[in-house]
Amino acid sequence: MPARQPTDAMYHVLGLALPMFEDRDEDDILRLAGESIDSTSSCRLEAGYLVHEGTLTPSRGRTEREIRSQVEMLRGEDGTISLPERGWCRAVTLRHAGRHHGYLVVSAPVIPAGYEIHLLALLAEHTSLALANAFTHRGDEERIRRLREERAAADDLLAITISDLKRQQSIHRSLYAASASGDGEPGIARALHRITGLPTAVEDNFGNPRAWAGPGRPDPYPKASPQQRQELLREVTRRGPVARIKDRLVAVAATGDDMFGVVALVDPERTAGRHELLALEHGAMVLTGELAHQHDMIEMERKLRRGLVEDLLTGDGGTSAYERSRAVDHDLHGPHHVVAIRWDHDIEGALTQAAEHAAAGLGISSLASAHDGMTVLLARGRPDGPDLHHAIARRLRTETGAIGIGGRCDSPREFPRSFHEALLALDVRLNSSSPDGSTLFDNLGVLRVLDTGDGGAKIRQYVRDWLGPLLDYDTRSGSELVRTLSRHLDCGGNYDDTAAALVIHRSTLRYRLQRIREISRLDITDVGNRLNLHVATRAWQIIGGLGEPADPV
Repeated sequence: MPARQPTDAMYHVLGLALPMFEDRDEDDILRLAGESIDSTSSCRLEAGYLVHEGTLTPSRGRTEREIRSQVEMLRGEDGTISLPERGWCRAVTLRHAGRHHGYLVVSAPVIPAGYEIHLLALLAEHTSLALANAFTHRGDEERIRRLREERAAADDLLAITISDLKRQQSIHRSLYAASASGDGEPGIARALHRITGLPTAVEDNFGNPRAWAGPGRPDPYPKASPQQRQELLREVTRRGPVARIKDRLVAVAATGDDMFGVVALVDPERTAGRHELLALEHGAMVLTGELAHQHDMIEMERKLRRGLVEDLLTGDGGTSAYERSRAVDHDLHGPHHVVAIRWDHDIEGALTQAAEHAAAGLGISSLASAHDGMTVLLARGRPDGPDLHHAIARRLRTETGAIGIGGRCDSPREFPRSFHEALLALDVRLNSSSPDGSTLFDNLGVLRVLDTGDGGAKIRQYVRDWLGPLLDYDTRSGSELVRTLSRHLDCGGNYDDTAAALVIHRSTLRYRLQRIREISRLDITDVGNRLNLHVATRAWQIIGGLGEPADPV
């Protein structure tokens, strides 16, 4: 179209530039720039480019590859473009405030007049400003959109947080209510099962079941080896607070280095989600409080029992002994016997617990305490020594232990005497040829008055002085002269009774008694010799482990 007069063209450019600042996008701005070029000069818009993220993007006009490649080589500056069938062609950069927004590529049959070049520059400046305004407006809209999205996300997160807090409060109330109700571990397991819908197990550190809630409890209950159990606890502690171990979600109930047990959700289908994990974690916290309280109560009771036992053994129980015994659920009234127990390989004080449980299993009420490397029981009633030894051996899985049972005491002030007697009986058993077993003080016979507190050394020497030659002969020949002499003296020297008791003929008995006289060189009819020999054979029966006399001397 014919070129306008310079002044008219300038006003026309300004008139067309104003709509560029309305709410338009970048493509509309380049379209208006092209219309302004076409209507105010002899030039025409060949192409328009916008810069998006550092890359030139065609927007208006021709998009031949040769134009774009030439424009890219200008690197943001104005420059001449070679275009067939065009006398003049130039790329005008669109830049504002140091930022490059794109290019206008214009052409003309001949080089435009000076005022037309000026109009192109003015139009480019207005277009750049309009583009900067559009970019700013779009950035504001983007920021507003992003802020709205962030606000919506924050609202969603807040809603989830509030929901989680409400659920957490509900879980807390349910679990603490179960614990506070006195139902203990079973109550906590049932509450977790109600909350999660999954079978719930509570186990001690060794893998023994303490509570189960829900269907599918295995029978028999599976139990890993001690080594496997320790590895599981270490793994859960390392990965905690909740870890999946095969088909179970497991959490440890522990405070610091004190581990009390575990609580687990059985989830073979892996249906547990965030809420179930949260419930299990809080279940472990409540279980920790429950088990820690139980542990503290047990420790307190153990200390009370130990203190009471120590005071009774030393005679310091006083008049408060009965009240103190009631506090630990033991009736101190009635006959008691002090029991002293030693065992090989007493690992970590297991003997005291084993002895207490063994006594309870035999129906014996007792107070137990560790004392000077042994365990002492204050047993209500007289325990059966062999039964108690067997029960303890079964729990400790070894029979290498000895028990001494003191005499009867009917009041707290008599416990020190019974304790001394139990120690004597224990010492006799330990120094006998069969140290594993039990000895009752009441069956020690004359040894009760021969006690010298030297571990039985003088008693053994006494036996040796009177029976030594006979014992040596029996050892060499495999005979039973000492046993024959003991039975003969027990029968008061009666031949018929002795022969019947030994199940031998009278002639055999006469022969053995003659050999006893010859080897011992003692007159067994002498009253003094008979007394000493009788005492020696009774002591030999006890310290030799052959059994306890039926009728103590």
